Amino acid sequence: MGKSSFKGIIWLTGNTGAGKTSLAYILKERLNAVVLDGDELRASISIDLGLSKNDRDTHNMRVARLAKVLHSQGFNVVVSVIAPFQSTRDKITELISPFWVYIKGGKVGKDVPYEIPKNPDLIVDPTKETVFESLDKVIEKLGV
Repeated sequence: MGKSSFKGIIWLTGNTGAGKTSLAYILKERLNAVVLDGDELRASISIDLGLSKNDRDTHNMRVARLAKVLHSQGFNVVVSVIAPFQSTRDKITELISPFWVYIKGGKVGKDVPYEIPKNPDLIVDPTKETVFESLDKVIEKLGV
């Protein structure tokens, strides 16, 4: 798709099944970005972790540090990771200041609740719009 004027990190957060991965891969093409997908990374850099609150926090911070390294090497990064806790999202913001997109919907976890983000940069709702309409909202908000 050519080069994008966007230079940064986008973090897509939301419940399981909300549409994070679908939006991530469309953004990848549009922004010439690298995608860091939570499921893929759990099976690789976080294979040693479970699903406790502490392990989820550790996993999210590993992903954030990887995003930071990739961005420092000139890559745009789209992260598709649930990041269910506001305290974790606050730590991520301190480390990498991503553009936060909260994707409404999906399945609510039985064991660990998802805390609705306090101040996301953008909210999209796949129950009311297509993934392409969500893409357009992200692109418009980024100004690219």
